[in-house]
Amino acid sequence: MKAPLSVIAAAVLLGASGSVFAATCSLGGTLTAASLGTMSTADATLSLNGGAAIESDACNLSNDGNGGNTNGTLLGTYYSPTYGTGSFTQVLQGATINGVTFTSISFVANVAQDTGTWTFNWTGGPASLDLAVGIHASNRAGTFLFNDRGLVANSSGSGTWEINWLNNGGNVPDFSNFSFWARTGGGDVPGPGPLPEPAMLGLLGLGLAGIVAARRRRAA
Repeated sequence: MKAPLSVIAAAVLLGASGSVFAATCSLGGTLTAASLGTMSTADATLSLNGGAAIESDACNLSNDGNGGNTNGTLLGTYYSPTYGTGSFTQVLQGATINGVTFTSISFVANVAQDTGTWTFNWTGGPASLDLAVGIHASNRAGTFLFNDRGLVANSSGSGTWEINWLNNGGNVPDFSNFSFWARTGGGDVPGPGPLPEPAMLGLLGLGLAGIVAARRRRAA
């Protein structure tokens, strides 16, 4: 049975906008699966260079480190070797990593302290970086990896975050603090290459035009 054009268009859109199904997170330290709650890769998103927001590639929940806070060495172990090797460097304002200088970093929590947004700007580039967000809540940190993301020259990124893991009492904890990390990408599972919105829409238009043309040829 032939699929309606509207169904095909929806499928093309979903394919262009990133993954559809969220994946569960790995565990570190002494935590058990019960601590994960409903935590998944969809709990953090990132849009780069004006492109579509795409969920994280992998995530981890751990109570390792100082009071459950993460560090660059721990992050390196959580996501190695599938997503590359080596420690992450904490991204602070003015930090330069692989030729990219981060000029501003902002992290905002909502009133309930369980969701929010994050933004950053940079100069320099282009470069490919593994980016990671760390969210400390209760005595554990949820981290989200954005693998091999392409940063064009002199641009910005933005995203969303959400806490869905559980504390020792079985409740979603309030946000405590945020950290941002990076390392040079490459030598691992290739990450997505988000297209800027105009380019993505252009490809969608070309795909639909091709479908229409093929149908017309069959009907002739």
